[in-house]
Amino acid sequence: GYSSAASDVYKRQPFAWRAAFELAKIEYKNKNYASAEVYAKDAQMLAPPDIGLVYPVVMLRADALRLQKKYDDACHLYLKIAMSKECRGEPQAESLYKIGLCWYEQGEWGKAHAYFQRVFVGYFKFEYWGSRAYYYDARAARRQQTDQEYAQRLLQEFKLLSLIHI
Repeated sequence: GYSSAASDVYKRQPFAWRAAFELAKIEYKNKNYASAEVYAKDAQMLAPPDIGLVYPVVMLRADALRLQKKYDDACHLYLKIAMSKECRGEPQAESLYKIGLCWYEQGEWGKAHAYFQRVFVGYFKFEYWGSRAYYYDARAARRQQTDQEYAQRLLQEFKLLSLIHI
């Protein structure tokens, strides 16, 4: 990690939130998720109250929490993005997908499905998130259903997707 003296210095500087965010990204990249979460929290507190500007900070903080298995805290932050008018589009798709991941990682297949389906149906134009949501949704469904039920569900999903994309 970084020294607390350095941390205290950057907090008093203009645009200090950006420095804290950069430190959070470094810690996250190095898989120091607890430290990344602390720096991201600092960045979030120091940043202007404009979620449209600082949603990447909130997303990184939520990601760090999720990777520490602090799912409730992560979902709370993801929902801030998902429910924000300023973050319409891809940020919402990403945050909803990651809420689905939180439920998936906890073995809550039905709850995960609700979020994954919302992504691949409502945000299908963001292929990166839609394809991942569809993949994890299929895995969650597979864990939840018998072979016959699974085959029927996939058929229904393909029919639904073909109607949407026509």
